Amino acid sequence: MKRLTRQESREQTRQSLIHAAEQELLRVGIYEASIRRICVTAGYTLGAFYSNFGNKDELLMEVVEIHTARLFSSLDELIDSSNTPDFKTIAKEIGCWLKEIQMDQILSNLTLEFTLYARHNERFSIIYAANKERWRGRLAQSLGKLFDHLGQTPTMPLKQLALALSALWQGLVLESVVPGTDAADTIIPVLLNSLLEKSQADSSREP
Repeated sequence: MKRLTRQESREQTRQSLIHAAEQELLRVGIYEASIRRICVTAGYTLGAFYSNFGNKDELLMEVVEIHTARLFSSLDELIDSSNTPDFKTIAKEIGCWLKEIQMDQILSNLTLEFTLYARHNERFSIIYAANKERWRGRLAQSLGKLFDHLGQTPTMPLKQLALALSALWQGLVLESVVPGTDAADTIIPVLLNSLLEKSQADSSREP
């Protein structure tokens, strides 16, 4: 077996710690998932942890980055690969994409726990706010691509639409603990359809 280089070994350790953090977050939550517990699960020492991450917050943000990047990549693929200008079909596909996020236990749990954590940790709140603003901007860009694909003009600023969808999704995650609550793939398409239908109506009235 080929011996790993120092860089490869470090990356392997880093990925193992990230995976262990995911396991512990699902098992005990953000507050109980201590650095020591994560190291034990990963099979590494505290020294190995601090060689890769400055603190637990940094590791947790890396977990969020990985999951968020993966999901936004799938959204871009959804929009780019769509061969239909039918906004109802695309809205349904986006609803399914948001349901996928809703079903992602790690991302959903972290989103909710980080929101509470940030309210009580000023240093972390600055990092988390910047993270959310960046990914909200990415969502706005993706929505812009969607409207361009449909040949439509949005009826509200894309950043506001991205904020509305993000807030609605977080609300659905909170409400999902109640049995019988509609999932994102039921509610989101209705919202997008109403926006896109209004956009089409406005466009048809333009001289």
